[in-house]
Amino acid sequence: MSLGDLLHDWLRSGIQEEAELAGDVVVRSYVRQGQIEAARRMSERKSEWAQAFAAELEVLRASFRQKHAELLMEAGTAREADRDISECLVEVENALANVRLGEAGEWIETLVDCLRPTGNDATRF
Repeated sequence: MSLGDLLHDWLRSGIQEEAELAGDVVVRSYVRQGQIEAARRMSERKSEWAQAFAAELEVLRASFRQKHAELLMEAGTAREADRDISECLVEVENALANVRLGEAGEWIETLVDCLRPTGNDATRF
């Protein structure tokens, strides 16, 4: 094998390794930009990318829960006494499980209304 062939193989393997690393970065970037479906499709190509996708989704979910921690704790305490609150919490978790953060945010707003009614609400739902 010639030196040229060795260099060619070495460069090609290095490029492939960089491409694999770049794919991981791209998947994470897609998730952070809210392009969840693009990230999901890309993550189906390699197990490393699928792991990056799953990890990034958990970061999003944890961030959402942390942002709304006080409200979620208050709702968790009140859920036994109020069926509407319990249903809202279930819907928040369903939306988070399916990475529908906008929908989860809407359910958070509904939780706020349930926990802190304004007095103008004839019905909550």
